Amino acid sequence: MKSTFQVLFFLKRDKKKADGNCPVMCRITVNGDESRFNTKIYVHPDQWDVKANKVVGHTVECRRQNSLLDDVKASLHRIYHEMQRFDVVTSEKIKNDFLGFNEKHETLLDLFDRHNQDVKALVGISKSAAT
Repeated sequence: MKSTFQVLFFLKRDKKKADGNCPVMCRITVNGDESRFNTKIYVHPDQWDVKANKVVGHTVECRRQNSLLDDVKASLHRIYHEMQRFDVVTSEKIKNDFLGFNEKHETLLDLFDRHNQDVKALVGISKSAAT
């Protein structure tokens, strides 16, 4: 099924830091459903091009910030296309995958319980009950 997907960067002007820089936010839209997150990039409002969603300037810092924004956008597009093949795509799932919230971390107790279950299944086959 075809879905609409869009990535937009914008400044959150109401969260200015003491030096006057504003955070660059990212909005992911899939079929009208939106999710937002902070890119952790800070830009002065005078250097932000609203139409191009980029930092204006030829300094090394401006180029670095634009490069980071391009990397974020490319990563989000890659995640979207991978999800589209195997799963129902939502903006929240894309955001969580990008931010690393989908990773399941196994605790030591979980690992030990799984080991015990595996050994229990082998009792009488290759393991004795005393093991």
